[in-house]
Amino acid sequence: MFLGSSSRLIAAATGLALAMASNIVSAEELCSIVPTSYTQAKTDHPNLAKALEALEQHAIASWFTDRMTTDERSTMLSNMLNQCSEDTRLSIVVYGIPNKDCDAG
Repeated sequence: MFLGSSSRLIAAATGLALAMASNIVSAEELCSIVPTSYTQAKTDHPNLAKALEALEQHAIASWFTDRMTTDERSTMLSNMLNQCSEDTRLSIVVYGIPNKDCDAG
């Protein structure tokens, strides 16, 4: 009896995993914007400009942090909403943990 229940559980878990896998979005379907820091980085480090231009071709999550001004956050979100169609997924990292990073002590 126990073995039968275990087999059904495994079959159900496998079916669920397969169903979920069919809805996985590939990187090409993720929408992102080029980080504004890339422009300054290309100016500050012209020897890395080609590498940064290559990175610009790939989706990267946008960081929404407490270190940004309200205007910077608003501009970032506005750019994403204007550049990304409704059938793509936005990639946003919300990072505002108190006492974060090494500076927190």
